[in-house]
Amino acid sequence: MRRLPLVTVGMCLGLGSALGQQTNSAPSEASNGQTSPDLSLWIQGFRLSPQPDQIPWALKELNLKWDWSESGELPAAFLAEVFRQYPNRVPEWISGIGEFSLQTRRFILQSLWWSGIEGATELLTSVAEGAEADLAATLRRWASTDPPVLVDMEIKPEVLDRLWASYFASGNVVYLERLVSALAIPAPETPKSADDLVQGAARWSLSSNAEQYDDIRDALQELQATSEGVIHEELATILRELPPKTPPLDESAPAFPEFDLRQLLRSKQAGDEEAEYTFDLEFADRLLAGLQVHANQWPARFRSKEDHVRAVRFVQRFGKVIDPLLAQDSPAPLLLRAARLHSMGHNLEIPGSAQKSIELFEKLVEIDSESPSANYYYGVFLAGTGSLTERSIAYLEKARSLGVTEATYTLAIAHLTARGDQDTATKILEDYVKEQPEDEQAAILLNALKTGQVNIVREGGE
Repeated sequence: MRRLPLVTVGMCLGLGSALGQQTNSAPSEASNGQTSPDLSLWIQGFRLSPQPDQIPWALKELNLKWDWSESGELPAAFLAEVFRQYPNRVPEWISGIGEFSLQTRRFILQSLWWSGIEGATELLTSVAEGAEADLAATLRRWASTDPPVLVDMEIKPEVLDRLWASYFASGNVVYLERLVSALAIPAPETPKSADDLVQGAARWSLSSNAEQYDDIRDALQELQATSEGVIHEELATILRELPPKTPPLDESAPAFPEFDLRQLLRSKQAGDEEAEYTFDLEFADRLLAGLQVHANQWPARFRSKEDHVRAVRFVQRFGKVIDPLLAQDSPAPLLLRAARLHSMGHNLEIPGSAQKSIELFEKLVEIDSESPSANYYYGVFLAGTGSLTERSIAYLEKARSLGVTEATYTLAIAHLTARGDQDTATKILEDYVKEQPEDEQAAILLNALKTGQVNIVREGGE
């Protein structure tokens, strides 16, 4: 679900397992005396921040630390993809490997062959002239043979590693598409070798890397939307099981408090024959107020990843308490608390929260269309989704007419983002600032509207 466009003032703002096992030793000391990056992390992040000038350093690290007998093809595939991106730099890089071990040189030169870049044949032939006999014979054979096309190879465990290494080097989604295709490979009832487990290995690697990297998660979401059959279902399962993304951290955010959810349910009072427990609405409001500080809007605000994880678990556990209490004839106060909980769950990007919240709010306004709270909170939720902001205007206007002053500011934003209606937004804000002169943010936005300094940045830069 698309998010609310940014309204800004004055400007537009707008594989792990193999890699992780290889270089766990202390970071290297660079020539300038500073600590150099961890090689495995550097490889995995190359596509996000390409640093071709550090390739000589990476080659030295491979020579010093890499266990080629364990996973030699992985860094070779990474280098092959880098060579494709920077073909003019390759002769310089190859010229610096003369003192490396025979095994390291072999894999680096295999990368050159795999790359298939212009001039690779001549360079392999040239290096063969001064190489050891066995290596020279291998280089001449490579020079006279077309390299394999990775995305056309039969998928086996070692090919999965090569596909991941190539993606880490380039961010080219064609490698993810090939990895995803392995999800359709059926596993035999009695596996006889690692090759028989390739579907499970692909699934695990996709899940693991999607959990670590947002670009992979986003790519899988796009692939899932356009896929069919087994692959569609497998990707849906992978994405559903992923924890929500951690939003950008905010050091100014307060710590997320610890709550005892057991206090939500209290033993029945004397004379209450209908229920074994009662739901404590007052305590629920205290819990929602604590959550609201962090997740009242998207992106949520947390000072640490640990606080974000605690908040997600809190919403999930709170939901397990309140959701079973909901029925066709659930009282409005209970529906309101559940709807608010799941609306903030949506801001935490918990799968399924948005739909739950919409269904509960719809029931709520059907029961009592004149409820100030129901109209206000539903309007705020819809405004925050971006794709449903137009629908929010009616609820926010209703809440405003029922005396909810807080609805006015969000209503002005909704007119801006859903309709681009700066005149109406200005009139609404003028009334709001008169009522709430202490709201500095509203005053700043009103002044920006009057002076033509407001830009609306939609998702994707629209």
